[in-house]
Amino acid sequence: MSQTGRGAGWRHVLDDVTLPAYLTRPDANVWHHYPLPDLLYIQINRIRDATPEDLSQGLVKVLDEAEKKPIRNAVVDLRFNNGGNYELTADFSRRLPAILPPEGRLFVLTSANTFSAAISTAARLKYFGGPRTVLVGEPIGDRLQFWGEGGRTVLPNSKITIRYSTAYHDWEHGCSLSEIRTRFLLNYVYDVPAGPLQPDVARSTSFADYAAGTDPAMAAVMKILMVGNAD
Repeated sequence: MSQTGRGAGWRHVLDDVTLPAYLTRPDANVWHHYPLPDLLYIQINRIRDATPEDLSQGLVKVLDEAEKKPIRNAVVDLRFNNGGNYELTADFSRRLPAILPPEGRLFVLTSANTFSAAISTAARLKYFGGPRTVLVGEPIGDRLQFWGEGGRTVLPNSKITIRYSTAYHDWEHGCSLSEIRTRFLLNYVYDVPAGPLQPDVARSTSFADYAAGTDPAMAAVMKILMVGNAD
């Protein structure tokens, strides 16, 4: 897929550039394809439901399809994902590692735009994938300990709308009973002690990479798969 010309006036830097997969469908909550016969690539851009299909239902269909194919490895791309409701990916994050063979690899792509429920999803994928999981890309956009949930309220005098957070998350160490008064209660069901989420293979995408239509993170994944070298 390439960008089409826009006629007279301003041109986009990606005009006439063949887009890498991760830039082809940024408006889709989730989509997938198979770069190799045994490689499943799933990009999740938002952890929210959208018509005509709920996100969790869509992910079930992806994995049902993948189980009928000779899938050996998988990539979950969370680089554009600023979060949502992590319950929607909870079953997916546990089931995907389970359908891969013991010698398979699970690659999780992250960036500074990976936030909130996307961090939770990455943590669960790493936990359930175990040593088969390889984090690739840039560091996530927040700490593994953060406040979330809550809502919005309007200040009585200024009438400014503010957002407040009411529940604490720790996706590095997991939940402890001593923190039950501050923890998000659903974390006692879904939380995992994933450990650090620093990239195992650090790859940043520069503006030059973007303008050229290249994807250093996926290039690193393909190199690992082809030659078994994570350098």
